[in-house]
This record gives sequence, structure tokens and C-alpha cells, in this order.
Amino acid sequence: MNRFSPIIKIAFRSFVIANVAFFAGIMPSQNVMAQDSEEKPVKMSVVDEDDLKQYAGSYGPRNILFKDGELMYQREGMPMAISLEELGDDSFAIIIPEGAQVRGAAAHGPIPIFVFNRNDDGEIVSLSLVDPDGNIMSTSDRS
Repeated sequence: MNRFSPIIKIAFRSFVIANVAFFAGIMPSQNVMAQDSEEKPVKMSVVDEDDLKQYAGSYGPRNILFKDGELMYQREGMPMAISLEELGDDSFAIIIPEGAQVRGAAAHGPIPIFVFNRNDDGEIVSLSLVDPDGNIMSTSDRS
């Protein structure tokens, strides 16, 4: 098990629960819990804009933007930026817009979780794409 496994499993579960809740009409401010879970409800949090701005930057071919109060992802060559949803512990999920056509690796497998990595001083230094099992798919340094 690598260092991302527990975080990613929790983040991915929260991402799935949040999306199921969204499509079921549950507002993010409400508590959401999987029916087969004995765990406490997952509370969706709202991140401060100043906290979100620290993630903005270029990470190899991936650009993380802070626009209109939210974090957005745009890869080089993509026609538009898409929203990222905070999962906690420097982890974010890609929010695929309804009707969007998914291309590239995500079209053939699980959509990765974005995990930002910090140095000992707490500065964000890189971005890792991690699959739902916690396996690092790629890491790009911040430039």
C-alpha cells in the first residue's frame, strides 16, 4: 500500500457519494451517507477562496486555474477548463460536465483524483494523478 491509498479510497468514496447525492437532488450542505456504511455521514465542506488560490499554477501539461471563485483544470490542448471539487487532504475530483465527451486515458479507465503534494514547508510542489485504488498514474512538478 502506498501513502495515497487510504486518502484516495476515502476521497473516491466521498466523490462517488457526492455525485450520487447531487443527482438525487441532495444539496452539498446536507450530510450524505452510503446506505451500506456504518461510518458517520460525510459532510461536504466549502473551501475558502484564499485556500483554493494556492493550488493554481502549471503542473507539466496541466494547468490549475482559479476562476470565478472555483478551481478549474485545463490540460494543454483542451478547449475549455473543467471544475474541480475539493475532497479534502489536498485532493480534488474532476467534475465532468453533463454531456461532455471524455477523451484520452480517462475514456478508457477510471477518472483520476488530483492530489497536490507539499514540501516540508507546506508549499505545493507537484500534482499527482491517482487512481481509485491509490496507484499513482503520473506526477508533474509545479513550474
